[in-house]
Amino acid sequence: MGTLAFGPGYAGTAAMRSRLLTPRPTTSTERLPAGSKAALNDTTILNPSFRTDEAGKYVITLVVTDSTGQSSSTTFTVTGDPAVNVAFPGNAANFTVSSIVAGLAKGIDTPRGVTEDDATGAIYIVNHGNRHIRRISAGAVTTVTTNGMLVANDYFGGNDITYDSVTVPNQLFVSSGGAGTPGALFQVNPVTGVQTLCQNGWFRSLQMYTSAKNNTYRLVANERGNRRVDFIDPANCTVTLRTNNFSANPGGDNIGSNWGVAANMRIIGGVPTDDIFITDRINNDHWRNESLDVLAANNSPTNVRVSNQVNEPRHVVVTPKACAGINGHPKQIVANNGSGELLLFANAQNGARSVFATGFNTPYGLYFESANSLVVTDEGFNAVMRITATNPGTFNFCNL
Repeated sequence: MGTLAFGPGYAGTAAMRSRLLTPRPTTSTERLPAGSKAALNDTTILNPSFRTDEAGKYVITLVVTDSTGQSSSTTFTVTGDPAVNVAFPGNAANFTVSSIVAGLAKGIDTPRGVTEDDATGAIYIVNHGNRHIRRISAGAVTTVTTNGMLVANDYFGGNDITYDSVTVPNQLFVSSGGAGTPGALFQVNPVTGVQTLCQNGWFRSLQMYTSAKNNTYRLVANERGNRRVDFIDPANCTVTLRTNNFSANPGGDNIGSNWGVAANMRIIGGVPTDDIFITDRINNDHWRNESLDVLAANNSPTNVRVSNQVNEPRHVVVTPKACAGINGHPKQIVANNGSGELLLFANAQNGARSVFATGFNTPYGLYFESANSLVVTDEGFNAVMRITATNPGTFNFCNL
């Protein structure tokens, strides 16, 4: 969905006013998609606009009335689709975007975190707006859970979600919490929706990851409340290792609101180690943790600012293992919520930054399905979208 502006051709003198007609019965020529609440941003200005908020066709009549009561109208049709206005500067021929599902009528309400069952291709999202967890499979949207512990304790701010495909039976982990709520981390059965408390705390981003430390499979959880990253055993929900509080950064540049997190294994001098990338929503920073022993107990991490040129950053993802990085560091893509962009950081050492995609409203969740496909959620558009490589055999995310 996007914003439609009415230029001077649709407005007369300063005394004129305009309005968007209220939807009439089905016999009317004016109609909006089911669930849409689109309306003019201001009925008293010369050049109003409105934002489409559901996928579908909008048949609109704009009426302009002057100070003498004389009116003129025009009717036109526009199609609301969150993918329509997304563009890839410098890569228009290499990538395309499509809507997986969009709109309140489809059950998508302020989506945040996104993950996938790679075995089946089923996508899972956290609906922050109505505290639901949704499953999207072959275009059909079903509900995993709508109530219970997540809602009853008012913990569920609906931040992020990740799919554990190793532990038997498979499970989802869902993070929650926000200002004024205690927050928690939950295990959720993806079939039955049964929810179990895993850890108390104000959590944000999550990722399943095989750590360089003893090749252990862990849930990497960004604990916003204590400004640290926890490594949790998904089999029993115990914290095995964690970083110290990031606000005590020895360099003096403290992390105010650790939000997104992404982990990656790299080799330094033949020794495997773990990269951790962190976005800071409050200070508009993007960080990496470059400690050689980041998972050591009571470790004081060395945080290096990759960039301070981000705007309300949310999730961050690293390119798949198939993609080569620079000095072992993967490329990162950050959901720049404040500017409606996806930012590419090709070099984690010098902070080289470029705009990969524009035209989003408020991008939030990111999930790499492969080196050819990235799933994006957009809170403002109530949409789940997929970015795919146009010619994956010759150019994909590894080539950025």
